[in-house]
Amino acid sequence: MAESGPAVRRLRLETRDVETGHDLLRQLYSDHTPRLSGNVEDYRFRYLANDLDSFGIDRMDHSLLVHADLEPYHLLLAVIMRHGRMTVSSGGATEQVGTGDLLLMAPHRPISYVLDNMDVLPVRLDRADTCAVAEDLTGVEATRVRFAMSRPLGPAQVRYWKRAVAHVTRNVLAHDELARQPLIRAEAFRLLASALITTFPNNALGALGERAAPGTFTATPAVLRRAVEFIDANAHRDIGLAEVARAARIGPRGLQHLFRRHRDQTPLEYLRRVRLEGAHGDLVLAVPGDGDTVAAIAARWGFAHAGRFAVEYRRVYGRSPGQTLRS
Repeated sequence: MAESGPAVRRLRLETRDVETGHDLLRQLYSDHTPRLSGNVEDYRFRYLANDLDSFGIDRMDHSLLVHADLEPYHLLLAVIMRHGRMTVSSGGATEQVGTGDLLLMAPHRPISYVLDNMDVLPVRLDRADTCAVAEDLTGVEATRVRFAMSRPLGPAQVRYWKRAVAHVTRNVLAHDELARQPLIRAEAFRLLASALITTFPNNALGALGERAAPGTFTATPAVLRRAVEFIDANAHRDIGLAEVARAARIGPRGLQHLFRRHRDQTPLEYLRRVRLEGAHGDLVLAVPGDGDTVAAIAARWGFAHAGRFAVEYRRVYGRSPGQTLRS
C-alpha cells in the first residue's frame, strides 16, 4: 500500500434495500441468496468495514429473520454476537449463537444460517497467513493446520480475544498514521492470528504444549484437555476433583494449578458451569405438562438447592429457570 494513501480501507453502507445489503456480503464473503421472513419494508442493513492487508474488523446490523446458504469462502471468520440470534449449520454440526457469544465459522465448507435481528462484530483473517503464524508458533506445517466451526476453549480465551480485537480496533485501525507502518500492520495481524489460534480448537494446539502463547495465557496442554473432555462427558454423573484428576492422569493439586493458569477457574467451577449448561438444555427441551419441574431438572444435574440454582441460572442466562421451562 502506498505510503501517501490511507492505510485503512473503510467502507460504510446503510440501506433498506435487501439486494444492496447482500451484494456487499457477497463481495466480502461468498455467493448466497437471502430468504427473508417478515415485512421487507422493515428491512434495515448497516455495515461498517475496516480492512488492513490480511484482516478486517467490521460491524454488521441486520434486521428481520433471514435464511441463506453460503458458498465456501477462504477466510477465517470469528463473530462476536452483540445482540440477536444466529443459527449456523455446517458439516453436520449446528451452533446456536446468542447475545454475548463468540463463534468461529467453518472455513472451506458450505454454511446454512438463520439470522434473527442480529448486531454482530465479525473479524476476518486471511486463512493462509493465519496458518503461517500457527506454523511459526507450533512447528506444524501451515498447509496441515485445520480449523472447524467451534466455540472458544474457555472464558479466559474469550476475554483475551475480545481484548485483542479491542486493542487493534482502538490503537491501530483508528489511527492511519500508525496503521501505515509495515511493522505495526504486521504485528496487529500477528496478534489477532495468535489470539484466534489459542482461542479456538485446532490441530496445531497440541504442538504448543506448555510453550508460552501470545497474551496472558498459554495454550491448552494435553492433561488439561483430558480433564475438560472427561468433565464434558461425565458432568451428569457423581464426579469430583479426584475422579477428574485420575482421568487426566495428574494429581489434584496439579490439576487445580492448570485450570487456574489456563482457564482462570477451578476444575469444580468448570464442572458446575457444564452442569448448569446441561440443566439449561433440559429446561429448553422440556415440554410443559410432562411433569418436569425446575427442582427436578436442577437435582438431575447436581444442584441440590433450587434457590441457589435459580440465582446462578439467572446470573448466566438473564432469566429465571421457570421462565425458560414455560417458554
